[in-house]
Amino acid sequence: MEYVLGTLIVFNNIARAFGIGAPQLLYIFSGVVLVYFIIKRNSLVKTIFAMFTVIAVYAFLVQLITRGPVWMDMLLFLLHALLNITFTIFMVNNFEQMDKDKLILSVAGGQLLLTVIASFLPESVLWQYAEYFTGERASRLKLLYSEAAELSAICGIFLLLVAYRLMSRKFSWKVAVSGLIFLVDMLISYGMAGMISFVVSVIIMIMIYIASNRSKVIEDTFMKVKWAAIMVVIFIVMGGIIIISPVYGLRVVDIVKGTDNGLFFTIQQPLTAFVYTMHATSWKGVGFGGLASSPVGAALGYNVGKNSFLNVMINGGALGVVFILLLLFCLLWMCLLYGNVLNISFLIYTFLYQSTSGRFDDPMNWFLYGIILVDCLKTKARLEEEEYP
Repeated sequence: MEYVLGTLIVFNNIARAFGIGAPQLLYIFSGVVLVYFIIKRNSLVKTIFAMFTVIAVYAFLVQLITRGPVWMDMLLFLLHALLNITFTIFMVNNFEQMDKDKLILSVAGGQLLLTVIASFLPESVLWQYAEYFTGERASRLKLLYSEAAELSAICGIFLLLVAYRLMSRKFSWKVAVSGLIFLVDMLISYGMAGMISFVVSVIIMIMIYIASNRSKVIEDTFMKVKWAAIMVVIFIVMGGIIIISPVYGLRVVDIVKGTDNGLFFTIQQPLTAFVYTMHATSWKGVGFGGLASSPVGAALGYNVGKNSFLNVMINGGALGVVFILLLLFCLLWMCLLYGNVLNISFLIYTFLYQSTSGRFDDPMNWFLYGIILVDCLKTKARLEEEEYP
């Protein structure tokens, strides 16, 4: 299963990469899983449809309040929601039993194969041309993902898994080499949002891990040297990237100086759209057609922002705000009560990345939600057994 899931992740958007209007492979996989659950009369079907019912009620209320003319957009949202919930429940039910090393290796191996092919085909669909506000031009590696930023995000997810795996278990050269592959692909993709999200999340992961193992670190000199060396290596690698790469270097300098128009536009545009939409629609939202089918979008001059959470709020108005806040609150509450280092790091990564890029209905977001919840629910069950044996 690990190799199947890893292959699906790498080739998820292969149809879109070649201009074919076929669904993502992870959606197809989730559909197959749902049909299998139904045929086997699995008890998880009740959980899936209970969660889906909540989202369906939300969707119909938004459609009625906004009087959206595009019902197909709402139906597509519901279809994606059903498949994504199925994927999350599948991850919650199976991730604990999966061999994490095999999953990491399968994704790294698939990306390495495509990266080698891309090195010989510089003008192929495996690359994305970009011109930055700084004036720098770059051919960004995107492989078969929808865009280079998505490749950077996927690399960030698995780099966090690699970091946690290396911290919590015996050192593995296979996992370490896989991490190097993810890091190289992230660098060539020039995905600033994924890079920043990963760096912040992994530093917080290390700090929480050290704090939770404080007594061992204080008593063991080797542990002190080990963690000090890890932090130094991270800063040296990141500093080397900034110095060597003209794209990363100029952008980081501009971000520090506050003159990076790209980052400013990415953060400010969705906020402007949100404030304007709430004012123009009296907190009703623009409906599931989004800004593209709304007079609000025409007035603003653009169709969609890069903050996936704010996009949901823009579509759903006050209900969208409540929906997103409840989702984030539930994830945060579970992490605070029952989470570990990995859960909290993934939650931070998800929030940072989805606030600057990505799409709310992307299956990989729900892959993360599944990973966040699986350990939390396991810890909750264990504590309940200890309390009520």
